[in-house]
Amino acid sequence: MDLEYIRRYIAALPEVARPHQDKMKGRDGAIKLVVGEAGTFVLTLRGGLLAVAEGDGPADVTISMPPEDFVKLTNGTLNVLSAAAFGRIKFQGDMGLLMGLRAAFER
Repeated sequence: MDLEYIRRYIAALPEVARPHQDKMKGRDGAIKLVVGEAGTFVLTLRGGLLAVAEGDGPADVTISMPPEDFVKLTNGTLNVLSAAAFGRIKFQGDMGLLMGLRAAFER
């Protein structure tokens, strides 16, 4: 498992989110992403901008998954809804924040 791939992918998220900045305004919050031995990351959304910090911290919603499932999600070989239904991905907290972000990226 390429743990460095996961860290690089997560570190690049602010740049990937930049084109969606206007759609993300008003969706402020913090998302904790726990990816097993790849690490824990806090993604903070404020004023339409996304920032990533490695390490633990307070969050409105936490997403937990093993590294291999993170890789499968990012390469399109694992469906998030199916993974959640089978307990491969766990969510805790404000699901509304995640749904709002998903909607911002889909429009």
